[in-house]
Amino acid sequence: MISYFDCAATTKPTEQVIKDIETGMRDYWYNPSSTSEESRKVKLQIEHARRQVADFINCKPEEIIFTSGATESNNLVMRSNWDIVMCSAIDHPSIYRTMAWSSFNLGNYYVPVSSGGQINLDKLEAVLKYIEINYVHDDPRLMCVSYVNNEIGSTENIYEISKLIHHYEGRLFVDATQAIEYRDIDVQSMGIDMLSASFHKFGGVRGCGFLYVKEGIKLEPLLTGGHQENNLRAGTEPSYLITAMGNRLEEMQKTKALRLKVIGDISWSIKKKLGLIDGNKIIEGIKQNGEYCSPHIISLTIPNIPAQELITLMDLDGVIVSAGSACSSGENVPSRVLKAIGLTDDEARSTIRISFDEFTTEKDVENLINSLTKNVQILKELHMDDEK
Repeated sequence: MISYFDCAATTKPTEQVIKDIETGMRDYWYNPSSTSEESRKVKLQIEHARRQVADFINCKPEEIIFTSGATESNNLVMRSNWDIVMCSAIDHPSIYRTMAWSSFNLGNYYVPVSSGGQINLDKLEAVLKYIEINYVHDDPRLMCVSYVNNEIGSTENIYEISKLIHHYEGRLFVDATQAIEYRDIDVQSMGIDMLSASFHKFGGVRGCGFLYVKEGIKLEPLLTGGHQENNLRAGTEPSYLITAMGNRLEEMQKTKALRLKVIGDISWSIKKKLGLIDGNKIIEGIKQNGEYCSPHIISLTIPNIPAQELITLMDLDGVIVSAGSACSSGENVPSRVLKAIGLTDDEARSTIRISFDEFTTEKDVENLINSLTKNVQILKELHMDDEK
C-alpha cells in the first residue's frame, strides 16, 4: 500500500477525469479547427470548458487561454512587453528563473518575505516608490506572485498586494497553481489581472492548464503558428484534456465546502499527532515552517536529520513525502525558499514537505506518523554512532 503525501508535486487523476479523457479520446478526437460537423462538436466542448473555468474564477470566457500548464502560462506572461518585473524571493522557479530573461532590460526586483513566507508589503511599496521615481511613468510594470507557496504553503495577501500594485499603475499576475483547489479565487474582487494554473495539481493530468488574461491586456505569444486561443497559443488544442479540466473545476465548485473540511481535518490530524498543536511534540525539535499556510502543505524541519535520507527510508515503508519543490529536486543545494524565510543551510537540508488532498485517508495519516517517527529515530541513532 502506498501512502502518498506529495500532492504539491502532482495529484492522482480522479476516476471522473480519467473517464472524461477516455470518452474524449474515443468519441471526440476531431480537430476543433476543422469545419466538419464532428469538429464543430469538439469546438463547442472546448468553449463549454472555457465557460466552466471562467465561472470558477469569476471572469469572462474570452479571458481564458488554454495552455500546457502553469509553467508555459507563466512564461507567456513574463516574456511579454514588460520593462519592469517584480516577484517575491520565494516564487516558483518558473517565475523566479524567468526573471533573468534578457528582455527585462530596465529593471528586475526581488521583494523580500517575512519569516512566515509573506511578501513584506512595506518593502514592496518601497520598491514601487523607487520605480516611480527612477523610471518613465508609462514603462510597463508587472508584479508576479505565487498565491500559495509550493514548498511551505504560505499564503499571500492578494487583496493588499493588488491595491499597492494598482496604486502605482502596475499589473498583478498570480500563479494560483497551489491555491486553485484550496483558496477562494475571484479575479474581479481580488484585483487580479492575470492568473495561471495547472490541471495536474487538482485531480487532473499533466499537459493542460489555463491562463486568465484580463480584457485589454496585450501579451506576446510564445508559440506562433495557428490562430488558436485568441492568437496567443498556437497548436491544436487537446480537447479531451480541456473538457476534463472544465468538468473537474465545476465538480470542485459544487463540493467545495466538503473538500475544504476534509483537507482541514487531515491537516489538523497530522499536526495533532505530531504534537504541533498542543506542544507535546513526539519528535524533539520538530517545527512547522510558514504562517497563514494552506492546509494541504505542511513543511517540517527536524534538526540534525538529513531530509534526503529520511525520505528514502520512508519511501521503503511505502510513504511518499518530499524535501520541497519537485521542480528543484536533485539539486544538492539548500532550498532558496527556506533560506529566504531565514532557515540556515543545515535547517534547510533537514526539512521535508508533506502535502495531501481530499482523497488522503486516516490510515494514510497513521502510516505517515509511524514511518516518520520510526525513521527519525533510526537516523538519530545512526548519526550518533557516526559521531562516536
